[in-house]
Amino acid sequence: MTHYGDYTQRQTGMYRITTMLNDAQAVQAIATCRHKSFCLKRRLWTVEGLPTDYVTEKSLIPCLEPCALLLEFARKAMRIEQQPKLELSMDDMATIVRALQTALKHPALEVREADFNAPDSPRRICLVLEKLQTALKLASPMETE
Repeated sequence: MTHYGDYTQRQTGMYRITTMLNDAQAVQAIATCRHKSFCLKRRLWTVEGLPTDYVTEKSLIPCLEPCALLLEFARKAMRIEQQPKLELSMDDMATIVRALQTALKHPALEVREADFNAPDSPRRICLVLEKLQTALKLASPMETE
């Protein structure tokens, strides 16, 4: 079986940057890009921290290695990680989470499937939503202390 890290190590040119994603970032990008609402194939290749897809959630069509769509999404995810970070309050983050959830329920119809540069790309929205929800979960226990 192919491992995500081994696969990205073989990449050159514009996809070389995908090797820079750490395991947690790669898991977020892979889980988001290959969410069952976007991809029907059952992932059989591996990545640390993410089990292969279950038969009950995906079709029987196997996905043997990362596809070009995933590589492009991983490239965009790494470019986003390289940008300066913004500090937000917990209330601001909760508001943004709600807005992103609404945007996913009512996606923009004019966005092309693999246009990850578009801010209203459903996969990009899912990635940001996942990051915010993870940050909120990590920050919540500290607030109760």
